[in-house]
Amino acid sequence: MPYRTLIMTSKWEFLKSSLWNQVLKRRGPLSISCIVSTRYIKFIEVNNPPKLQEGTPVCLDIMTDTRDDYEDESANDRKICEMIVPLEELERIVDELRAAVDAQRRK
Repeated sequence: MPYRTLIMTSKWEFLKSSLWNQVLKRRGPLSISCIVSTRYIKFIEVNNPPKLQEGTPVCLDIMTDTRDDYEDESANDRKICEMIVPLEELERIVDELRAAVDAQRRK
């Protein structure tokens, strides 16, 4: 098994653990976590969201987890930067990723 595959397999095993479920619960449903680092993207919740239409801005916080012990609730994650992107860009990249995955499955 190639070294990279071995690393990814180990990371995926970690993802299945209860610790990982605690991390996901703490970060919230509007986040995307990196599987090989402590970084994640947190989508900013809007209290009164406008009707989603063309050009709707989506705010993303690029975060890093600073906790060594995930049971320590006093530690705060650190915000690296904020990005504001149009909704269409997110949709476009998801469509591109889906097309690439589908193409791989057909091979």
